[in-house]
Parts: sequence; structure tokens; C-alpha cells
Amino acid sequence: MFACAIRGGPVALVESDERGAQRHWSEAALGIAGVDIDTPVELPLGDGDADHADEAAEHELLRARVLRGLAWRRAGTAAFDVEAFLGRSPEPARMRRLLAACEAIRVRPVIARMYPGAACGLARLDAAERGALDAPGSASPATAKGREMAAGGFAGAGASIAAALARIRLGMPPAAADPVLPPELGAALSALARPDAATADSARCALACWRLERGDPLAMEALSAGEILPIPESPTSALPASTTGGEAGVAAGAGDDAEPGTEPGEAGRPGTGGEETAIPGLRPVAGSAATAAAEGIRVDEWDYLGRRFLRRWCRIVVTRPEPREVDYRAELLLRERAQARRLRRHFARLRDAATRRRRVFGDGEEIDADDMVRTLVERRAGIAGDEPRMLRREHARRDVAVALLLDVSASTDFVLRDAAAGKGAAADAGATSAAMADASPIEDDDPFLWSPTIFEASTDKDAPPPRRVIDVARDAMGLLAQAFESLGDRFALYAFSGSGREQVDFLVAKDFEEAMSPRGWKALAGLEPMRSTRMGAAIRHAADRLGRRPERMRVLMVVSDGYPDDIDYGPDRRSVEYGLRDTARAIEQARGRGIDTMLVTVDRAGHDYLRRICAPGRYRIIHEIDSLAGEIARAYRSMTA
Repeated sequence: MFACAIRGGPVALVESDERGAQRHWSEAALGIAGVDIDTPVELPLGDGDADHADEAAEHELLRARVLRGLAWRRAGTAAFDVEAFLGRSPEPARMRRLLAACEAIRVRPVIARMYPGAACGLARLDAAERGALDAPGSASPATAKGREMAAGGFAGAGASIAAALARIRLGMPPAAADPVLPPELGAALSALARPDAATADSARCALACWRLERGDPLAMEALSAGEILPIPESPTSALPASTTGGEAGVAAGAGDDAEPGTEPGEAGRPGTGGEETAIPGLRPVAGSAATAAAEGIRVDEWDYLGRRFLRRWCRIVVTRPEPREVDYRAELLLRERAQARRLRRHFARLRDAATRRRRVFGDGEEIDADDMVRTLVERRAGIAGDEPRMLRREHARRDVAVALLLDVSASTDFVLRDAAAGKGAAADAGATSAAMADASPIEDDDPFLWSPTIFEASTDKDAPPPRRVIDVARDAMGLLAQAFESLGDRFALYAFSGSGREQVDFLVAKDFEEAMSPRGWKALAGLEPMRSTRMGAAIRHAADRLGRRPERMRVLMVVSDGYPDDIDYGPDRRSVEYGLRDTARAIEQARGRGIDTMLVTVDRAGHDYLRRICAPGRYRIIHEIDSLAGEIARAYRSMTA
């Protein structure tokens, strides 16, 4: 019944025979989508998944396979005349397989948006295919067969490009044996994940792949066929968004982030990528691409002046913070005992809100009063009724994943004003100024953050080490990590900085699949101020990591102390406009992927620029920095309650 409801017509679920086992599931789904809705069809289920002892897990996988094979009509595949397209090909069988592989790239995010409840089952099916693709070449014949089926059913000459298409669909990095796809084709395949993409776009990509297999030097001309939607004028990457950490870019429409006086004909020109800084007006790169290390993840950047995405413009360097060999957790809980207790109570309300009361026979926490009254009345009336039921409280599992992204730029090294010593410091302003003049200068990547009402140099040499912005922010992340653990929500702790587009540091203190172990606490304790604030690139990569999570609700919270800024963040070092526009576009892309965002800042002047970056209600300004953890917790509660 489920399968018939998804298709809207009669369906028979059958086991794959020998012939059906040689067809990839995407080819079967493409064929079913083109059949009239009243005509009965057979959906081969196959046996590509390992046995599961849990019956519920098996049913979840079965529903996911049904959705994957039957939802193509709802995703718009039936609107395209597949048979007419294949009829024009000299190799219809091979073209069918290529079209099915490309259409699977397009349909995958559509099904995920239409059926969010099937995310876990679909993720398991994808994981099985990834395992088949990653299987070593010396594996058994059965494993080799699974690898061939994961690659779209190809063998021989077409297997490599089919494997490349499968890796793009599954969000995997390219393998060493995969062919290097032309940038135009890679960008067109990435654009298939856009909500406005259609089967005609998949057909265009399939035709280009087929011609590429044949060694046609003009293969990419198929991408500009008149009857198919044009390629985005500014291809952003040769890899999909799930691999590069950024969304596929499109040329902006008239009026989108347009600079006054820009000629319409110049808008949306193709980006130059990360090879040269040949775009007029952009700042020179901080470090030459030739001297930069080859490792890293390339992400896009939004150039509002040219109204285009610069493909693979920034290089994300993912590292672990240098661990600090202290018992940071014990120190934090001892120092912030009262605040940790408040946060636990705060998050307990979230847990209690998800509590359900069930009436059960047998063990429970209390007797159901209504059932007790009914039982007494029945007994006095001489009726033999059931025993009164008990009430049992059950905590429903919260389906939430949250990523905390902390700005660790140089400005977080600023010393916080000691409120207790405020009067003494004010009375001796001359001495304070002299002490500040003698202090070693701190590299300032954000000159507008100097604020005597928030920051002030310490003059007492016998006092304990002064508290800095980074210290309070680090403590807030530690306290929230404790609270998230007690709540049961999946969470990750990230930090970012940057020194030019070729060195955007992305630090992972704890990832989603890791426990908050001593290693994670030592990594968190090791977070220290670094360089500048390349916020747009960091948000794109964090959103990519979060976007691959199967949880129904995904939240990205960015904690910063100022606006985006870097040494080559736009053409004018003195202007912050370029960084603001790029960050706003990155947040918009994250929201387009179903990720709820919140930007928290300790900059009291933050309203002036945050209202241009975030939607109303999606940013918070912390006036008292010591309340940072509590304010983040309140924001999180309002987003996930």
C-alpha cells in the first residue's frame, strides 16, 4: 500500500532476478517514472543491504528503497519525454544508464525535501553504496559486482565516468582512478541539486558524458543545447556542494546585490576559480597559490561587485586545535559551578517538554487516578473490571543536530574590563594609559572593536591572568557541551580564522560522531586567538558538514566578536562591504539547505551590520559577555523547542 500510495498507481514489489540484478536501481526508477500511472509496474527491491536483526530497521530500509525507486514521478521526471530523447541516440542503452545516473543526482535532494522522515533510511542506502564504491579492487567477485552496480551498472570503458557520477551523487570526493571532469560539466552536475533543475538538465549532462566517453573534443557543446536550460553563467566548482562545502552558484538576477553603475552585460561572468587573482579590483591573494599546500577543501565565495560566485576561491584547512594538557573540564565546572547548574535546569525544560505520559499495565511511576475511580465504581457495582493502569513518563528522543562555530580571530585576544576595578581604573586614567602604551601591541584585524566600555587593559601585575574574549567564549562552548550531552542532542564544536583566501583555518574540537572525551576537552582548551575573520567560507564548510546529518532539525550557531574581515576579503581593505555580502549569501545558502542559523556577537555595535547579514530574529547581541552561555542557551531553546 505504501508503494502504491507513493507512485499513485499499482505496484508489485518483487525480488531481483538475474537480469534485474544487472540493472542499477536508478535505471529501474527511470523506467517506472515513464510508465503511465494506471499501468501496473514491478519494482525490484534487490539485496544490496546487509541483513538487519532489527525488524524496524529493515522496514525503514524497505520504505527508503520504495521512495528511491518510485518517487521520481513526483520529482518531475515524468514531465520529460525520456523515450524520445533516447530514440535520438545511437547507443540508447548506454545513454539510458547515463541519463539515469545524472537524474539520480537531481532527484536525490528532491526526495530528501519531500520526505524528510525517510532521511535515516536513505542515508543507510547511500552508506551501502559508498561502501561498495570504496571496496578495494582485490575484493571478492560479489564485492566487485556490488562496486559495478554502485557505479551505475557499467563495465569496461564507461565504468570510470559512471563511478564519478555515482561519487558526485553520494557526496564523495573523487577517486584517483576517476576521470577529471571538465569544469563546465562538473558545474552543470552540481547545479542539478538546485530546486529549479529539471530532467532536461540531466539529459544535457548525460549527453555531454556520452560524448566525453567517445573522446569528442566538442563534448561540452551539449551543455548549451537550446532546448535545455542554460548552464549557470558562473560555475562554482567541479565538485558538488556536499564535497566542496559550498552551494552551486548561479548568476544573480537583475538587482541582486548589484553595484550601482554595473553594466548588465558584465554581470554573472564566469569566475576564475582559485588559480589566479586576475579579476579586476580584487585584492591580491595573501599567499601565492603556488606556495600554498595542496591539501585543503575548496569552497566558493560570493563576489557582489561582479554578481557571481568565484568558484573554488577559498581553501579550507581542517585541523585539530593544539591540545592543552590540563583538566579543563574540572577547572571549568569548579569555576562556573553556578552557571553550569543554571544551564542544566534550562535544558531540563527542553527535555521535559518532550516527555510523554503513557498509561500502561504493570510498572509505572504513579496510579492513573481516572482508572482508579473507574475500577472502584465497577467493583461496587459488582462488575469485574481490569486493574487500574499506571502512568509512565517517557522521554521522546529529540531529533536535533547543532554545530557551534566560534570565531577565534586575533581580536578575541582583547582583555575584558574588570567591573570590580572599574572605579579605580577610571580614577587613574593616566596610569592606565601609560600601562597600555608600555604593553606589547596586539595585531588588530578589526579596528572597530576597540571599546573602552567592554575592553580594558589590566594594570595589576599581582592579579590573576586577565580574562579575554576567547576565554569567556571557550568556557561558554564547554558549558554548552555539558548541557547538550545531558539533553541528548548531537553536537559539534568548531572554530575558524583565516589569513587570506588560501588559508581559512577550520578547527574541529569535537565532531558529531565523537564523544566529548578528554581528547575533546583538551582540544577545546587549546583554542587560542589566531588571525582574521573569513566568515563566509567557514559558514559554508560548517553548513556542509551539518547538511549531511540525518537529523530532522539542524542548527548552526556562529559566535563572533565582530564583523567579517580578512586581508584580501574584497578589493578595498578599508571596506567591510564585501565580507558582509559574502557572509549574508553563505547564511542564505545554509538556510536553503534546511539549516536554521543564529549569529551571536559580543560586539555592542553589532546591530549596525548584523541586520544586513541575518534575517530578523536570527541574530543576538550580547551586552554582558559573562552571560554569553546563557544567552546562547536561550536562543537554542527558542529555535528547537
